[in-house]
Amino acid sequence: MKLNNLTSLTKACGIILLPLILLSSLALAQWPRFHGNSLNTGVVPGAEGRSGTYTDLWVFPITNYTNSSPALADLDGDGLLEVVFAVNAEALYALNGEVGSILWSYPLTETSNSSSPVINDLDGDGKPEVVFATADTLIVLQGESGIIIWSQPIDGFIGISPCTADLDGDGTPEVIFTGTERTSAFDGETGAVLWTAEGYIANDYGSAVAEDINLGGSAEVMACTWQPDPTFCLLDGTNGSLIWSTPIPAPWIKTPAAAFADLDMDGYPEIVSCSGDNDLIVMNPDDGSIIWSVDLPGCVYSSPCLVDINGNDSLEIIVGIYFEEELHAYTCTGELIWKASVIYYPLGTPAIADVDGDGILEIIQTSGYPNGAVQIFDAETGVMEWVRGFPGFAASSPAIGDLDGDGFYDFVFSSNYAFIYAMTTDPLGIDPQSINGSLGLRTAPNPFVSSASIIFELSEPGYTSVQVFDLSGRMVCSLAESELASGQHSFVWDGMNQNGESVSSGVYICRIQSGDISETASLCLLR
Repeated sequence: MKLNNLTSLTKACGIILLPLILLSSLALAQWPRFHGNSLNTGVVPGAEGRSGTYTDLWVFPITNYTNSSPALADLDGDGLLEVVFAVNAEALYALNGEVGSILWSYPLTETSNSSSPVINDLDGDGKPEVVFATADTLIVLQGESGIIIWSQPIDGFIGISPCTADLDGDGTPEVIFTGTERTSAFDGETGAVLWTAEGYIANDYGSAVAEDINLGGSAEVMACTWQPDPTFCLLDGTNGSLIWSTPIPAPWIKTPAAAFADLDMDGYPEIVSCSGDNDLIVMNPDDGSIIWSVDLPGCVYSSPCLVDINGNDSLEIIVGIYFEEELHAYTCTGELIWKASVIYYPLGTPAIADVDGDGILEIIQTSGYPNGAVQIFDAETGVMEWVRGFPGFAASSPAIGDLDGDGFYDFVFSSNYAFIYAMTTDPLGIDPQSINGSLGLRTAPNPFVSSASIIFELSEPGYTSVQVFDLSGRMVCSLAESELASGQHSFVWDGMNQNGESVSSGVYICRIQSGDISETASLCLLR
């Protein structure tokens, strides 16, 4: 499957994509709304993919918990992206995307949790602002300096992100925030309250989202209510009045944010959401009626991702199944295309781009509990292409963009109580066999359930060690420590430690050392 250009991508997404394409290159390079928005979790423009191995561009240490998804934008006008994210009870950071140094930080108190940041030009001056919420305050900062522009008190914050959209059709966005008691709209430039809708609320993982559903020039707001019964609700963006409501099937407390896309190619977007309790749902935007639904094998905490993964000019739907530790891809009519095993529990919405430059989209999915992992899947088939484990766990979405200005994609993700990682593609990893002295290390199957083969080739005989380590660097077992002849060798790891005891599910590192040559590869054990 070859990637569509912007013209065919517009056709695939329908008229809903046109406003995004007409925005500036700045807007195209950032994620200006919540990551569940279909326009931000599809193809990321502005860079190319490059084949190779994925290596650290930089690593930024953090000391506390974060469920904040990183947002990318050129805050200081230098042509390069910055990375904005929050660490609870620590700070909201804006980092130089190229090297990971701090551009500015906004301190958070010891009791302040924070939402994911949202970046958009709220006053129409061509410069981005940063919007985020703490435990009791909605805050807007200057993107370049981090100086506060306005703030407003909020109620019932539970980690929900604000969103931005043009609610009144004047060409500049407003800010929408949903708490546990009400949904409110604020003037993006001044922070003045435009309207408040009592009883339309958020729940865990489900922020309000806004989109011009009827293509009338101003956006409507999608929220929920739980009184008297749990329902999806569409609000008029100009005044907050109710347009329609639809009962939430098999309601549960966790209902992720909806996404919008033209699934039936009629020129108008449908609404895609999950009930939080095993249902993928597509709704008619006119009246909220359910067009179709799919009974999922488990609950979904993350927003659905909508993108054309196979070049058929229609959108597919990708969702992470939490307790099942799976990623599923569905057609626009609800048929299952593939499912893939995710290491640990997927909480964040995946990001998608052709990161390796082969013309086929990849899915980047972070997951984690009790440990963390980032995985890259072939979007067309669901085959896992790459994985890396890390300490801590991940409760947020990754972000993709060209951080170092080299014209190629990089990606950013977080690990709780550990690091923010920015990763880039090392072109030297294109073909391990072509590198002088390479061992050509590979593992299969990966992930594995009972055993995995570790295969490598020695160009000359020598003393060789084959060892498996956990993510903390402790050796789990040694499979070989001896002289080996030149040629291909294969060893099998059965998921046991040095004492013959079964180790738990997770990511492990295999290291081959022969003479001065050393290579490593990840092994993913699924019990």
